[in-house]
Amino acid sequence: MKTSRIILTLGVAALLAGCSSTPVVFDPVGPAPPRQDALTPKGYLQVYTETDTVPDGDNTYYYPHADYSVYSTNGAFVMRVKNASFRRDETPAIATLPVGTYHLRAPFVGIPVVIKRSRTTVVHLDGQWRPDRPRDEIKDEDLVKTPSGRVIGWRAK
Repeated sequence: MKTSRIILTLGVAALLAGCSSTPVVFDPVGPAPPRQDALTPKGYLQVYTETDTVPDGDNTYYYPHADYSVYSTNGAFVMRVKNASFRRDETPAIATLPVGTYHLRAPFVGIPVVIKRSRTTVVHLDGQWRPDRPRDEIKDEDLVKTPSGRVIGWRAK
């Protein structure tokens, strides 16, 4: 009984001492300082390459977009883009690149692309380009087309 009282008294004393002591003051905590590459202006690239046919059971198919590579204008390899996150992924990946001009190489084609700060350059190599505005608002000189006349995207300005 005396032992319980002593432990209880010491516990209460410790709590009271903790409450009456001066709290430790810290500086505010925030995110890590930006890395050097975070200071580089970046933009985005999304490429609708031709699709692969991936069977998944009876009469079920998925059409992930083929991978592609990005090179600098002097031909140095920059990155390979895995254009589907998983086997059933039919939405092409969005690659992040520093602002600049690049050369993309996809199966059977090579195209120069311009990456602008905080903007997404979209390239349609699958023949499915759909403008984001009414056709009467689009000038032919604003489009990039294949030799056969298929639109693959907006002309860089």
